[in-house]
Amino acid sequence: MTAALGVLFVLGVMGCGSSNGGGPPADGGTDAGTLADAGGPATDSGSGADGANVDGGSEAGVSDAAGFPAFMPAMPQVQKGTLAVIANPVVVPVYFSGEDAALESQVDTFLAGWLGSQTFTDSVKEYGVMSATAGTHIQLDNTDTPPAMLTSTQIETWLQGKLDGNSPAWGPVDPLTLASKIFVLYYPETTTITYGSVHS
Repeated sequence: MTAALGVLFVLGVMGCGSSNGGGPPADGGTDAGTLADAGGPATDSGSGADGANVDGGSEAGVSDAAGFPAFMPAMPQVQKGTLAVIANPVVVPVYFSGEDAALESQVDTFLAGWLGSQTFTDSVKEYGVMSATAGTHIQLDNTDTPPAMLTSTQIETWLQGKLDGNSPAWGPVDPLTLASKIFVLYYPETTTITYGSVHS
């Protein structure tokens, strides 16, 4: 079975400064070309003393007043949509025929532990989710072997067919019960699912 979740947020901050290492010129003037006098290329062509950066001046056209050290960017936030929040969801794993029974057991154990943890509750309570539990998993037989290629629309149609009241393994299908259930389908690695133009 496959599952992928990746979140990567990187913030880079780089600072730089320069000094000629020899202090201000003895005559109090500019130090343009002083490195060239020693046989190397001139790298400091500013018109003021090297100490200008330290006391609030600028170097290479960048002012200290521009916001250094670097500002903290606004963090992304999850916003509530127009649909109702499932306050007490029941998450039901669905396994296709041929999956490893030991792996299914590990997934069941993990899911139950995660949904019952304080970490999960703290993560979702501000959005109106009070608690969540893991339901008894559904084991499909070989009559439901998925094809090698599927679209998200085909999956929705297939799931609606399973919730027509003629599949006892899926439990009660009255509106009140289904309003709190979340079915998690674990497809085999051999199945490619397309969401719009995105494959997984």
